[in-house]
Order: sequence, then C-alpha cells, then structure tokens
Amino acid sequence: MKEHSTVPGSGPLADGAAVSDEAKVLNTLRQATMYRLLATALSYPSEETLACIDTTAEQLAGGMREFAPLMERLCVCARTSDPTSLAAEYLRIFERDSPCSPREGSWNLQGAMSRPALLADISGFYSAFGVGLGKVLGDTEDHLAAELEFLGFLALKLAYALSTENDEGVAVVNRAIRAFWSDHVARFILPFARALEETTREEFYRIVARMLCVWAEQECCRLGVTLQETAEQKPGGALEADCFVCPFSERP
Repeated sequence: MKEHSTVPGSGPLADGAAVSDEAKVLNTLRQATMYRLLATALSYPSEETLACIDTTAEQLAGGMREFAPLMERLCVCARTSDPTSLAAEYLRIFERDSPCSPREGSWNLQGAMSRPALLADISGFYSAFGVGLGKVLGDTEDHLAAELEFLGFLALKLAYALSTENDEGVAVVNRAIRAFWSDHVARFILPFARALEETTREEFYRIVARMLCVWAEQECCRLGVTLQETAEQKPGGALEADCFVCPFSERP
C-alpha cells in the first residue's frame, strides 16, 4: 500500500485511511475463505476435507460473528461425523435422481439458456481469469462447489487488487463477481439450499444449507443482486457423476 502523508495535521486522517484499507483487505480475505469453506463442504467428503472444514470454520468464527453459532456447530459435525456415512449421504442427495441437485443446469430457470450454452458461459468466466476444472470424473462447470470456488478465487484477486491500490483491477473483479452471482449463482442457490435442508438426513448438511442461505442473502444484498427465491428442478434430477471434489485442487 502507499505510504500516507505524515505532515502536521494530516496524521490522524492518514492513519484512519490506512486502517480502512487494511480492513477492506481483511474482510475480502474472509469472504474468500467463506467461499472456499462452502465449496469444500459441498465437495465429496473425506477425512481430509472434514479436517479442513473444521480448521477453517474455527478460524472464521472469530471474524464473522453473525456466523459464529453455525460455524461452531459445523466444527462439531466435522469432528464427529463419519466420513463414510457422509459420503453415502452425498451420493444419495446430490447424484443420480437427486431432489436437490447442486448443478445449475439441473434447475428450470426462467429465461435459462440451453445446457451447452450455460456451460460455455460459465467456462468463459473461468477462462477469463485463467482457471479451469480439475481432471476428476464427474466434474462439471455448473456444480455449485465449482461456482463457489471460483467466487472465492475472485475474492482473493480482489483482496490483492485492494492491497496494491489497483483501482482498475478492483473494478474488473467486482464486476465479474457481481455478474457471476447475477447470471448464475443467485438464480438457484436459495432453492437448492432449502431443498438440501429438507432432504438430508445428516446434521452436517443441514448446517451447510443454512449457511448457504444466510451467505447468499448477505452477499446479494451487498452486491445489489436479486436473489431468486423459487426455482424447480428439471425432471430427472441431477446429472450423472460418480463424485466431485473442489475443482481447482488436484486432491482426490
């Protein structure tokens, strides 16, 4: 960051600006971490992913007080849940003829484009920022975990642009975040989360569903994006896939 002036009379104002800049960066880093936490929670569960969720949620609880109660419950579930049981539940609720598909293309959305066009549009966002999906069978661009992971990546870029006072970079990334929410995530995340909470038998996924709802409402309010309240799944449920992991990671 730039050094602020220390001439007489300007010190307090400069210090305040510095604190404000640092606060913006820290808040954006928390947003990036929150996106990554939710993406990981929607990925195929394992001992490693649950340990990551436990650690991350515990760290975030102190800086995001409105989420602290849910974070604490998520930590407990991450520590006590059986990965094998969660994996079985993951396949039951998210794959095949799932009643709560995590894939955007599985939902009937007003004015929705064809599936090939949808995937091409999402891929265009990813490509514009130099990212792509991991080489794992079943990965699709429109999986909510992939979309949230991408938004987390954009938040990291935004934090860097803020820290280097790159105003143009800040504007570009902010536009991309707002557009990706408006064009994709905001159209189905709330109906998906509600369906997830109603469908799952695991407390872990009920907590994740509630966090998704609160986070979506908070982010859309902050970004000035309309959050679609209702959407129905297309007949046939989720697309076929064997498993899913965080798309920008090579972890199995």
